[in-house]
Amino acid sequence: MALTLNKFPLFSMQIPLKLQAKSRLFIFLTAFILAPLGHFAQAAPVEVQNVNFRGIGNDWVQVEVQLLVGENTAEGARDRNFIQNVGVEVLLAYQRGENEFDYYTSEVEILVMERGDRPNVYFFMAGPIVKRDRLPRSEPFAFMVNLTHNGADIPIGSRAVSSRIRGNEAAINSLRQNARAEAGSNEGILMPSFFAPLGDIRAQVRGEPIYIRRDGR
Repeated sequence: MALTLNKFPLFSMQIPLKLQAKSRLFIFLTAFILAPLGHFAQAAPVEVQNVNFRGIGNDWVQVEVQLLVGENTAEGARDRNFIQNVGVEVLLAYQRGENEFDYYTSEVEILVMERGDRPNVYFFMAGPIVKRDRLPRSEPFAFMVNLTHNGADIPIGSRAVSSRIRGNEAAINSLRQNARAEAGSNEGILMPSFFAPLGDIRAQVRGEPIYIRRDGR
């Protein structure tokens, strides 16, 4: 959906906010009306092929990140057909009210994948929070998936971000900055699949890679 000033009154309305929060909100919203500034890498050792949001039982929301593994081009790679220590970080922005956003982040680290693999990485939004805050059980206001290899960012691909901010480097950077700065208050609400309850919540999980479990995020 195209973002226009007349359809989204949040750009023209002002409400009192703490100075720091107001500054972050201004940067976030302003980024959406800037002309696209960036471009996307053509090839990467791991790419996001698709991101799907789906409502499941008991008001939970499933986030499915589909990956494609290419050649490991890192200097000193033991075998270019295998890649280790790939991080997958999901950052979500949900609009709350006219001029406010809630942010959620979660991340996993993958032990190893082979060239040509197409694993699926899953995250889940806790159902009681989705119900309480009346969050959509489909795509949020904006999202992005950040990939890393040995802690270094992998160039972002066009399918790793929502259409609302695709190609707009300023908006992408704003979402990344705001989500990481403010998501602490919502920590644990968006969780990796291995922390989600068993049973119906994980019933559709398939094709997952091998994870390194370092902490409870």
